[in-house]
Amino acid sequence: MIDIVDNASARGEIEAEIDRLHKLMMDLARLLDDRYPSGEDLASAVTLINSVPELAHLPALRGFAAGHPEIGNRPVMTSPVIVQGPGWARTSSRLYILARSDALGDPVRSDD
Repeated sequence: MIDIVDNASARGEIEAEIDRLHKLMMDLARLLDDRYPSGEDLASAVTLINSVPELAHLPALRGFAAGHPEIGNRPVMTSPVIVQGPGWARTSSRLYILARSDALGDPVRSDD
């Protein structure tokens, strides 16, 4: 997860994340075209010995989603957080405004 304090300090991390995600999107697009990893691709891949499936612990947020376009208003755990800044977070699926609730339960933006 990239934590934004100021854009200048996070620029390199953001560029690296864009490059990583672009490569992933290109690989997925090739799979849609039935183009699987070639011998050349596999020759440059890292070998993973004795691999087993594992649940990875990725940074995510848990809270109450207000106005989610697909699931409405309810408690959620987000998809992995890619980048977070003052009062907002971008997960792998969408942008969130980060807020807390006041004594009456009304949302108050976290960057206020």
